Amino acid sequence: MSALLYAIADGPAPADGADLRFVGDGPVAVVGPPDADATPDALRAHMRTVSELMRDRAVLPVRYGTQLEEPELERLLQERREPLAAALDRVRGAVEVAVHARIAAAPTSEAASPRSGTEYLMRRAGNVDPRLLPLAAVARAVAPAPRSDGTRLAYLVDRDRLAEFVGAVRALDHAHPDLELVCTGPWPPYSFSEGWL
Repeated sequence: MSALLYAIADGPAPADGADLRFVGDGPVAVVGPPDADATPDALRAHMRTVSELMRDRAVLPVRYGTQLEEPELERLLQERREPLAAALDRVRGAVEVAVHARIAAAPTSEAASPRSGTEYLMRRAGNVDPRLLPLAAVARAVAPAPRSDGTRLAYLVDRDRLAEFVGAVRALDHAHPDLELVCTGPWPPYSFSEGWL
């Protein structure tokens, strides 16, 4: 029987799972009925469910639309029990916060003109990254994401340090008027949950 996978989470399963089912007994897979149609509303409901699960347990969220047959899921849980437990320990008590940063204005002088648009974007992103280093001191881990005209970094932040982290982003934004910093979250730790499936 095929199931829509929401997350891998700490076990055991709670008494009231609503439409959700919990597969396994160590790290558990949180599953629901497969979606017939992928819609924006279904995606929002999926994200809301993962966020609710995260309130009282460590979760490794799974990308929306991931479906597995239950026997395959049970096999994965058995075969990867230890790495999954270690990954849950890594994200326990933490949330993901994304920081989007870009240089507000193009540099006024360059040593040499960039040869391509890609080189131009990488040069600008390189000017941003070192300035975000102080944020890493407030986070457990940092994960880069695809760049456009700047940088997007995902930070794994302890819940009790969230206000401190947001304050550090504001302080950096104030100290560097040429940067535009946008902080979003908290989110489930999607950027720190990949690679097990």
